[in-house]
Amino acid sequence: GNDFEWASAPEERRRLWAARHNAYFAAVSSRPGCRSISTDVCVPISRLADCLLQSVDEVNASGIPYFLVGHVGDGNFHCLILVDVDNPDEVARADVILAVGGGKMIDLCKLLSIQTGKALVTVPTIASTCAAVTRVGVIYHPDHSFSRHIFRNRPAEHTVIDTDIIARAPTVYLWAGIGDALSKQVESPFSSRGLALGHSDRVGVDISRRGAEPLFAHGAQALADAERGEASDAVREMALTILVTTGLTSVLVQHRFNSSFAHAVYNAHTTMPDAGNHLHGEIVSLGVLVLLTLDGQFAERDRFHDLNASLGLPTRTDQVSVGPGRLDEFTDRIMDFVRPEEAPYPITRAMVHQALLDLNAYSAAREAERP
Repeated sequence: GNDFEWASAPEERRRLWAARHNAYFAAVSSRPGCRSISTDVCVPISRLADCLLQSVDEVNASGIPYFLVGHVGDGNFHCLILVDVDNPDEVARADVILAVGGGKMIDLCKLLSIQTGKALVTVPTIASTCAAVTRVGVIYHPDHSFSRHIFRNRPAEHTVIDTDIIARAPTVYLWAGIGDALSKQVESPFSSRGLALGHSDRVGVDISRRGAEPLFAHGAQALADAERGEASDAVREMALTILVTTGLTSVLVQHRFNSSFAHAVYNAHTTMPDAGNHLHGEIVSLGVLVLLTLDGQFAERDRFHDLNASLGLPTRTDQVSVGPGRLDEFTDRIMDFVRPEEAPYPITRAMVHQALLDLNAYSAAREAERP
């Protein structure tokens, strides 16, 4: 090997660090078309040799080319595993699927996990839905309209939540996550009303009954803190409520108690031509107001309406590109997604249309009252 080099002068130190960083590019260029999966290990110096030897044995066993680099003076080293992602045989050697990103990315990884039988670890980078915790996934058509639900036989084996990452993500996703999380407190009790529930369903619905209260208590503060990139207690409460509380309800209950009419409104909106670029939770929060209106829960409708208005979430359909002239079409599309088993009584087209009209009129009147 070469002689050992060390440096203390700033210029020489930068030269050595440049060599360390360029090792990644050297590794990738050694196998054109590959993707590098980088590991990061740090152990006490006394265990460094053992850890290196064990790591080398494990990576050699995979048969996939790799580089091993590190700044081992502090016990830190990296394996750069050079995977040909177009080679099904190499991809199949993975032990786990790591889903890093937002809801659509995580749900696609759930589908891959179902197809391959691989374990799933989720790392949400935004808190816009409970996708990282629940076993259900949503698949969309190429035009972004709703296609179907998929179901793993269990939630992700592990979920890693870093509120620093969530606080530094665009705040609009946390805003939409608040809108999505509002739905559980309304939809699960609505769809399970009057039924004798088994233990798992009962526990899940009980969790949902107070699930939205942290959103009322901390939502505005969390959005203000997230605008500054601050991982505050309020942001932590929002992340855990959006990801974990709603996710637990989803894990525990049957799918028909997990989501109902408010999500039918969302699914319908994804099929509306020229309905604008709106986020999932944004439309679901409007669907909650429509459901509360349809179900005659006017005191709750008023409370949720005021929260939506205070946070800038929609309170009437024209705010999500569905004006008065499109209500008939929107009603028809909502009815396409209404499932009889997700409601305690039959929901008719006339009921949905009237609820939309009533909510729009109520919201406009409330807005006119503001100074």
